[in-house]
Amino acid sequence: GDVLATVSQRRKGMLLVHDSLQNTIGLFLQTFDWQVKYEVPFGTGNWDPERMVFDVVAEKEAKEMVVEVKDAIVSRDLGQIWGYINALSLSGETAKVYLGTDILNFPDLVAGTIGAMVKKLMDQEQMGVILADK
Repeated sequence: GDVLATVSQRRKGMLLVHDSLQNTIGLFLQTFDWQVKYEVPFGTGNWDPERMVFDVVAEKEAKEMVVEVKDAIVSRDLGQIWGYINALSLSGETAKVYLGTDILNFPDLVAGTIGAMVKKLMDQEQMGVILADK
């Protein structure tokens, strides 16, 4: 069957709120032995760390990832993520950046202006996407 329809029906169409998404993504990463921290500044260099606080920062061996969690997807948020990616790159950080969101937002991620922006971020900046369900 259709996964999105099943999830939507089970949750009665309700989207997960930010904190729930953040915790779900963090717990998922921990099951794969990632060391997870929440709401932490990340990055060095000339970028103001107060402006670059990621929802989830995970480390495993020599790898790092940062996840910006969004319960709804708007173009302004994608522009912010683009800025984060560029700032991390300029500061010499090698962490992979992910957009974390509710699986029910999937249709928004692949259509229209938002879909085009997500595709560009994934193709040009190697951004990843984590689709979460509870």
